[in-house]
Amino acid sequence: MKKGTWIAFCMALCVAGLVGQMTAFGQTTNAVYTVDSVISYKVGKDSGSISGSATAYFLSDGTCDLATDKGYHLTGTYKVSKNDKTVTLTPDANGKAAIESEIASYIETQFPGATATVTSFRWSKITVNNGTPVNATITGGGKGCETVGTKTKCKSFTFKTTVTNWTCQGTCTGL
Repeated sequence: MKKGTWIAFCMALCVAGLVGQMTAFGQTTNAVYTVDSVISYKVGKDSGSISGSATAYFLSDGTCDLATDKGYHLTGTYKVSKNDKTVTLTPDANGKAAIESEIASYIETQFPGATATVTSFRWSKITVNNGTPVNATITGGGKGCETVGTKTKCKSFTFKTTVTNWTCQGTCTGL
């Protein structure tokens, strides 16, 4: 199995709150963080992991964007809890599609000739300590299929991305 690096970036970004989005007209950037990520996957008896990094942008209108090194933009909205201890991320349609595409591409890279489909994923709340994000995860699964001769064989897969080492780039407010 070959190991890819782009999925780690994508997953980190998804969990972080979506990166790569340009500041919308009239909006200001509340915070920009670089993050590290580790994506673990399991397909049948095969498993592996890769490390990566990404950038997460949080805008003043409550939108966010996570940009990966592979060009994926995981977009959506975020909401800070009343006690400022967690941030909840909600992907929009484009963010959801980006997550699914990045994960499927990663699995397909690990298994050449296979076609992967993400069937579910869940973002955890981002844990915040003294105004700085600390940890987040994205978990999910899907199905990968390949044709061998005249038969199609399918296996389910699972993945988990852990996002850590949130480093503020400049001034970070609003989280």
